[in-house]
Amino acid sequence: EVRLQGEAVAAVPRRELARRIAFLPQSQGVETAMTVRELAMTGRYPYFTLFEPSSAADHRAVDAALALCGIAALADRRFDELSGGERQRALLAAAIAQEAPVLLLDEPFTFLDPAGQETFAAVIRRLRSRRGVTVVTVTHDLARAAADGCRVIGIRGGGIVLDGPAVEAM
Repeated sequence: EVRLQGEAVAAVPRRELARRIAFLPQSQGVETAMTVRELAMTGRYPYFTLFEPSSAADHRAVDAALALCGIAALADRRFDELSGGERQRALLAAAIAQEAPVLLLDEPFTFLDPAGQETFAAVIRRLRSRRGVTVVTVTHDLARAAADGCRVIGIRGGGIVLDGPAVEAM
């Protein structure tokens, strides 16, 4: 059973769960002609109400997410015209715009060159330090986990084989 703040995740309504957990999947299979701003606005879905336009709070959240990811200048560019690293940061901006206290990342560095990895990692560090977001990253890159992680949990064969502060676990 997966629990969030003591509550079974399976019992939480989906919209409420989306307000509490944001997710950035591994695949970059997204091909859309939406602008970066429009894509980031999709992260506000949990707060939308039927037939209501986006609110000032939605626009502030999107603007803040774009700025945090360093892509505010790309806001009016089409997503399908971006580089791989820019796309990854645009998708991250959509997740950040959700303003969830928990962010799940699945192999977020896979499509990034070393410079892109460092830029992305810096955004995650700022998100943790400035907003207090809990970030859970799934990765096979042990060096990255050691460099970026506060705590490392190693799983093999469905069981936990190590669990501790990154420096000790490595």
